[in-house]
Amino acid sequence: MSINGFIVINDLLPFFYTQEALSHVAKCVDQVQEKLDRRLLMENLSSYLSFTHSEMSEGEFLSEVSQRTGCAILLDVNNLYVNA
Repeated sequence: MSINGFIVINDLLPFFYTQEALSHVAKCVDQVQEKLDRRLLMENLSSYLSFTHSEMSEGEFLSEVSQRTGCAILLDVNNLYVNA
């Protein structure tokens, strides 16, 4: 599916936990929170693999997004188990 020229994948695919991804996700969370005038909950993803290109752990990534944006973290225990 394509929306405004962007390809949208309707799956929560894993991605690199990099500073670039962190900036992008934080920007998107800020935009949505501002538009909705509500605080979002961000859930940890289920990931069956890890990337050597990641610059931080998933926990560090989520913590930093939360600190930058003020969003809350919704901890999915099943996803945490899968990731372990």
